[in-house]
Amino acid sequence: MEKRFWKKEADRLWREAEKHWIGRKQDKNYRDFLVREHLLEALINEPARHLNFHRPELYVDIGCGDGSETQYLHAYLGQPDTYGFDINETLIGNANDDKIIFEAGNSRNLIRKHKLRGKADLVTTLFVLHDTPDYLEVVGAASDTLRKGGTYINVMVHPQFSKLMLKKHKEIISRDEDTTFCMYPIVEEDRTFYLPHFHRSLGTYLDNIEKQGFYLQKIIGMQPLPHDLKEAIKWHRSPFYEHETNVYWPEISQVPSSVLMQYIKA
Repeated sequence: MEKRFWKKEADRLWREAEKHWIGRKQDKNYRDFLVREHLLEALINEPARHLNFHRPELYVDIGCGDGSETQYLHAYLGQPDTYGFDINETLIGNANDDKIIFEAGNSRNLIRKHKLRGKADLVTTLFVLHDTPDYLEVVGAASDTLRKGGTYINVMVHPQFSKLMLKKHKEIISRDEDTTFCMYPIVEEDRTFYLPHFHRSLGTYLDNIEKQGFYLQKIIGMQPLPHDLKEAIKWHRSPFYEHETNVYWPEISQVPSSVLMQYIKA
């Protein structure tokens, strides 16, 4: 009964916070300041023998949310045919680009609908798997969509960082009963903060993704460099500097907080 109650309460909190998800300044800072740099690094360094990576003909973003990263990579990659799929109708309703096909629904169903099986040069899942119960269903959809030799890039919160934050969450709760936390991705106001919904080891992801028909090409731990941290402090770019409501500090400056995994379809 208690577990069911807290699940219901978490769902209620998520519904209330959902409309603010797109406007999360901290999340936008994190992606702009740290994630995009590593995404571009992965794309630029892709060996030319696999494909002309800067000009893929077909790109699919599974779990695209509001489409921000989809649009960013679509432009960077030379505007290939691009699809963005997400199960959440509210988030994808904010995706607006007449050069990209955005659609809400189950990714495998949408892949069949648009006849994309075995055709994509690039598939991405960006901050999706750690909040997905059946994450291998998503990885399987990525595998179904890619042509042989195509590239799959997954980015997620690094499991070791998630573990550190989970420990911190428990410590803060134990010493401050008035602190409110939610395991759903809600706006970091007051002293609430985001944690992935599922806590799996990095090895679990690596082993099981490989079994879906992929070869691991590279893995990158995302961590700001010293000069990046100085810039963050100068321009007050949360969550990369110390302030009283930043519960990610100092861990976010000490260990990789996200991880990029790049695979080739076997």
